Amino acid sequence: MSYESKYLGGTQDKSTILIIPDSVKTIGEMAFSKNLLTTLIIPDSVETIGYYAFENNPLTKIITYNREFNDLDTICAMTHIDKEKL
Repeated sequence: MSYESKYLGGTQDKSTILIIPDSVKTIGEMAFSKNLLTTLIIPDSVETIGYYAFENNPLTKIITYNREFNDLDTICAMTHIDKEKL
């Protein structure tokens, strides 16, 4: 299963917490950009995160259970999240 921008409408969804289901392997480019997410939980099933996937969200917390994406610098660089706000 993968997430593309259509899942949260791509822009201005009202959700603030996103818990990616264990069945998801791919999060597409810009999948959750321009939303109101403050908290993001990424399971170990996620193998790929697309560029700008979480751009323009007021994220303050990211929890990841994936060894490949447990480095905050990597997630922020790939998804264009401002690390200083976390």
